[in-house]
Amino acid sequence: MYSAAISDGCPIAVRVDATLDLVASGLDAHFVEAGTALARAYDIVEKLIADLEGVTDTLDCDAAARAVENMQMTAERLERLPQSMAARAEALATIEHAGMTVREQLVRVGRTLEFLRICGLNIKVAAGGRNGFAEFADAMFAKLDLSEKEISGIRSELQELASVIPRVVEVDRALAAQCAILAADVPRRLAADALGLQAHLNGVSALSEGISAVARQIRAKLGDALGAMQIGDITRQRLEHVATGYKMLVAAYPHDGPHSETDQAVEGHFLALLTAQLDETINDFRHENQRLVESLRAIGPDVAIMLAMQGDGGSHANGDAAFLDTLENSVAEVSKVTTGLRDADSRSHGLGSDTAMTVERLGQRLQVIHQVTGEVHNMAWNTDLRCYRMGREGNGLARVATEIRNFVRMLESISERVAFEVGKLNESALAIAGSTSKHVTGETLEQSLATIRDGALRMRENLSHLEADASLIGSILDDSAVAVDCEKHFAKDLEIISRHFCSLSLPMLSDEAEPAIHAAPLLDSMAQLYTMDKERVIHKKFSHSMDELGNADADPQLDDDLDDGLF
Repeated sequence: MYSAAISDGCPIAVRVDATLDLVASGLDAHFVEAGTALARAYDIVEKLIADLEGVTDTLDCDAAARAVENMQMTAERLERLPQSMAARAEALATIEHAGMTVREQLVRVGRTLEFLRICGLNIKVAAGGRNGFAEFADAMFAKLDLSEKEISGIRSELQELASVIPRVVEVDRALAAQCAILAADVPRRLAADALGLQAHLNGVSALSEGISAVARQIRAKLGDALGAMQIGDITRQRLEHVATGYKMLVAAYPHDGPHSETDQAVEGHFLALLTAQLDETINDFRHENQRLVESLRAIGPDVAIMLAMQGDGGSHANGDAAFLDTLENSVAEVSKVTTGLRDADSRSHGLGSDTAMTVERLGQRLQVIHQVTGEVHNMAWNTDLRCYRMGREGNGLARVATEIRNFVRMLESISERVAFEVGKLNESALAIAGSTSKHVTGETLEQSLATIRDGALRMRENLSHLEADASLIGSILDDSAVAVDCEKHFAKDLEIISRHFCSLSLPMLSDEAEPAIHAAPLLDSMAQLYTMDKERVIHKKFSHSMDELGNADADPQLDDDLDDGLF
């Protein structure tokens, strides 16, 4: 029945199954080609985003922040350099004067210790070895030896400290000479350059982030389009199922075999099923394919926006070189001063640290002298007590003991003056240490600028590739849209087959029991082919047994795995 009708009225005659296979394979080829191209476009966008994010990471690194901070700090320090140098000079003068005063007082201490030693000898002579006075004198000599040792140590440390001061003064003098030839507006220009650098970094970062945002939108839409490409594979599968069903019909009811009324009823019913499956496949493909084409073409404006931003970025990138050259010239202009400033800071910091350590050691030595002085003082009082017990014989020794107490009081007074001057040394050392910068403004700044220049070069390189990449993406999108917009190309043959099937279709009525029994095996075999929910829904309308699908040999779990949930 159906074979004769095809031969008489269908242009493709008995080649229905071959035509369906040809359409399915051709459709699949179009979508595979388009999907491969879109995957390539997706990879291009993915790399672009990674490159731009890499530039942003480079521009946001600590080196850039340090460059701005160092430039601002350098400008500020240059602005107030005369005041800081004057304060440092005052502190250096204080250290020098205090050191000189301490050295003078140490001379007095030395003379006092000599007088005390003479007093000890006098006691030894006057006592003539009586009542332990010789032992007292020997003990006092030991204490005086310890004091003289500490005094010698103080002299050495003060001498070493004094030798450092002229070198610091010389560095400051050279720094002052360099500042004298520096233009008055250089610090202000350097501060302005720091603000310009900050604005530049913000602009580059904003541009990179803006392009990245558009690229991420394109990537998301490409991802959606790649997912929607399933319509090609879904349609291919459904066409193959129709073709296979048609082949099963031909195998069950050959063209040249006899066809009873029951056979014709089965054939008509099965062709009605194939017609419904084919029509639904055509309609779904037409609808989803149109949406896919529109979504692909909707990405074009985003690509245009990215190209426009690339144009702005190109102008920005071309200005980077000139800006960075100007910036580096500004840094080079003050490089000698910043080098001198760094050297002065280093020497001053060293002097401050050395002075602080010297003051600490001086304090320890003065404490020893103070302790010795107290012990000698007590020894003098003990001598007085012994002399008192001796009566007139002890008068001479008592006078010597009185002299010892007088010299001890003098030594205590001198020690207090020395301690006062040491305190001034400590204050000046702290002032110098506090006036030095904690940041190195020369090499670190240059390294930071080099990092920024590297980021700018990478940005320029990425933007130069962006135009070609965006153009390629646009071309891929156009070609992909053309490739998948193939509904009209394949629709003619499918619609001819559909009309042919429809002309021969005759769904069974519910009371046609015998044809239904004969149709059941064929319908069961057809049911096992389906991978889409929609196919099963359509099939159920033509199944006279409500349990046919459930009793089919196909594994339901396998069906679920193959089903994409869309069709």
